[in-house]
Amino acid sequence: MALLGSGLLFALVHALNPNVSLLALVNVFLAGCFFGVLMYKTGSLLAAIGAHITWNWVQGALLGIPVSGTTESGYFRTIIHGDNPLLTGGQFGAEAALSTTIVLAVLTLVLLLYLYKTKQINSIV
Repeated sequence: MALLGSGLLFALVHALNPNVSLLALVNVFLAGCFFGVLMYKTGSLLAAIGAHITWNWVQGALLGIPVSGTTESGYFRTIIHGDNPLLTGGQFGAEAALSTTIVLAVLTLVLLLYLYKTKQINSIV
């Protein structure tokens, strides 16, 4: 339940960002869940904070693509061809792309399964 709360809180914090969509909120929720599992696994909030900072830095400062609806000029100039926001994330950035949904869901599930198999948690649900 705490994991779902973590994801929900993370999504609420990003809900008023520019160009937000339903898929973006779903993905930000999944990211919040992933960061929660990462924090549980490492026992430190620093791992989740570091992962979040790295995600934002790579997208914005390095690649120059929108991060949660905000834009920055990156070290590289990334040009994304195509106008389908399900594939590109549109003006919100990669957090609004369907591929991000798949990656975040798989990463979170793999980490949860690892914690369950190594008996660090009693149940996945």
